[in-house]
Amino acid sequence: MRRTRRRVLACALPAVAAAVMLLTSGCGSGAAGVGPHGAGHGPAATPADAANAMPSEQLTVDQLAAEVGCTPTSPIKGADFRQANCKASGTNLILLDFDTAEGQRAWVDLSKDYGGVYLVGNRWTLSGNDRDYMLALQTRLGGALEQGSNHGQ
Repeated sequence: MRRTRRRVLACALPAVAAAVMLLTSGCGSGAAGVGPHGAGHGPAATPADAANAMPSEQLTVDQLAAEVGCTPTSPIKGADFRQANCKASGTNLILLDFDTAEGQRAWVDLSKDYGGVYLVGNRWTLSGNDRDYMLALQTRLGGALEQGSNHGQ
C-alpha cells in the first residue's frame, strides 16, 4: 500500500505542476485583485460530500472531452491515471481518469492545495476555475464538486 501511494504521488507531481500552470494562468485578472479562486465561490466540498454526490458512471478522458465538447491534448499516462487538457466554453480544463479510487483521491487531495474547482466522479475528475461552469457540468455528468484552497486571493 505504501509503495503504491508513493508511486501515485511521484507520478502525480508532473500532473499537478501542469494543473497549477493552467489554474493559475488567470490569477490576478479578477476585479479588485480577487483572483479566480477568491470570495463568492461558496464553501469547499469535503470527501464526505463526494460520497453523497449523485452517482456517476466511470468515464475516460476521451469520453469526458466528448461530454464537455472539447478536443483534448494527447493524454499523458501516469502510473494510475491518464490526463489531458482542453478548453471548453472559454474555460481551461484538466481531464483525468484513474485506475483506482485511491489514486484519484490522492491526486485530488494534493491538487486542491493549488486552488481551482474539481468535479470528482467515479474514477474521473475534471478541474477548472469557473465554478458556475463546473456546476453546469455536474448537473450533466454527476459527481461531487470540490473547491481548492484560495490562498487568500
